[in-house]
Amino acid sequence: PPFTPDPRFGQDGVFVLHVGAVDNLNWTPQGLAVEPDGRIVLGGTGGSLANQTFVGLRLLDDGTLDPTFGAGGIAEVDLGYVYELVQSVRLQPDAKIVLVGEVSNVATDGQQIGVARLLADGSPDPTFATVGWRSVDVLGGADIVNGTVPLSDGRLRLCGQGWTVQPGPSDLVVYGLLADGSTETAFGAGGVLQ
Repeated sequence: PPFTPDPRFGQDGVFVLHVGAVDNLNWTPQGLAVEPDGRIVLGGTGGSLANQTFVGLRLLDDGTLDPTFGAGGIAEVDLGYVYELVQSVRLQPDAKIVLVGEVSNVATDGQQIGVARLLADGSPDPTFATVGWRSVDVLGGADIVNGTVPLSDGRLRLCGQGWTVQPGPSDLVVYGLLADGSTETAFGAGGVLQ
């Protein structure tokens, strides 16, 4: 019947991933995207409270982990920061997966935007910033990303808030990246619309 769990997906319509932590502190899903073939990509934060990482996982359309993605369905990308929080998952037209969020070594402020691009198999895309990920300090203070728009040619638009100084008023910010991960300097003022 409509609005009931799909018994063909997971166990009675529910996918559960037990990561072995109290309150799932080392796995927090934040975004979801559906590929054209029905596979589901989830993005979130993994690792420990002292060393978080970007995590993507992919489910087959029956709700089981996709063994062709990452390690048994889970791909982990460490951007080198203590705090790494995925806020957005998007699929590019070429089937690459973009994970975007905030990264910081300070718990309270000073965060930058972190961007990782994965190939269809879950490995970091070496054509993006040479290692598959990068961080962006947009305004020199603190940056928060709320949305991501992949364009048809591989460029990205990252939308969110930025502070030059905290505490203080924030600005709406749109940041442009080229397909190779570098700043699109022709967009806005040096890559930033503020």
